[in-house]
Amino acid sequence: MWRARSRREERRLVDLSEEEARRRVLDLVLGWHPEPLSYAALATGVSADPGDVADALTLAQAVRDLALAGLLCSDGVRVAPTRAALAFARLEAGR
Repeated sequence: MWRARSRREERRLVDLSEEEARRRVLDLVLGWHPEPLSYAALATGVSADPGDVADALTLAQAVRDLALAGLLCSDGVRVAPTRAALAFARLEAGR
């Protein structure tokens, strides 16, 4: 299945394409399932500089885009994958 990154990211989230940023966010959230991630934990896991304002905005946009696509759900504090994201991850793992 999906695995969380074990090392700190070397690139800032804002330096990635929108697709790469969304993929990095989704990979981390799926890797931590069934535990939801706080935005702070998510920022630490996906960004080389989690305190950077531009990275925080890019993270918020990626979470919003993934939520609108039906792949993430968030209560404003925590982020978790949806059933659709989990089903897709299982399909991808079976390739």
